[in-house]
Amino acid sequence: MRPYASPLIEGFRGAPFQQLRRRFQPVVRLAVHKEGFHVGPRWTRYEPAGWAPPRGWLLKLYACLGPASYWAGILKLISAFEESKVTWKFYNASSGYERPDKIVFYTESPRKLRQLVRKLRGLLGRSRFHKMHHAATTHQMGLEGPTSAGLYVGCDPTFMPRLSFRMYRTICYAWAEQNRGYLARLPGGGERWFLRMNLSSKHEGPASLNPDPANIRYVKRYWRLIMPG
Repeated sequence: MRPYASPLIEGFRGAPFQQLRRRFQPVVRLAVHKEGFHVGPRWTRYEPAGWAPPRGWLLKLYACLGPASYWAGILKLISAFEESKVTWKFYNASSGYERPDKIVFYTESPRKLRQLVRKLRGLLGRSRFHKMHHAATTHQMGLEGPTSAGLYVGCDPTFMPRLSFRMYRTICYAWAEQNRGYLARLPGGGERWFLRMNLSSKHEGPASLNPDPANIRYVKRYWRLIMPG
């Protein structure tokens, strides 16, 4: 089972990236000094007025820009998405950039997700990207062709507060590995269990971009079993 924080991107620890960070961070701080942006100790977040996540599943798109492309890409995104209706965040601290999930967009429907993918490709098409685990490629989710790189899809269970898709998947898969016999005896076996938990058994992302809300009670029940207390 791959660790949650994987892969660590060592290039973000190197001197060239740190030089870029010191050069670009003051510019970024000025760029986000406007309505809608919220600057925290590690994350800078943009939320349209009145936005609230749905009480179900929330689609998310990770843009995995590499060290050489990160800061120039951030400035492009700030300019392109200011005053937009898209909620997103990016990592903006003094250290910790080796984590793979540093730029995250949120959207409420598969249609909006497809629109977002097209827009990001137009903005970031020439950028360098890195890989990510515990999320699906856009190709695996039927959004782009097989040569597309750097954009990954997750789906947060917002009915369980403060739980990201990647953490949810990591914990569920670790539990499933230890309980293969139990899952095999369920109606439909492990394949149906993963489907109802909105976890693909074929790749590292969600089983569906439009999961059945009738399974939410099922997910909650198993989550209490997996993480008691």
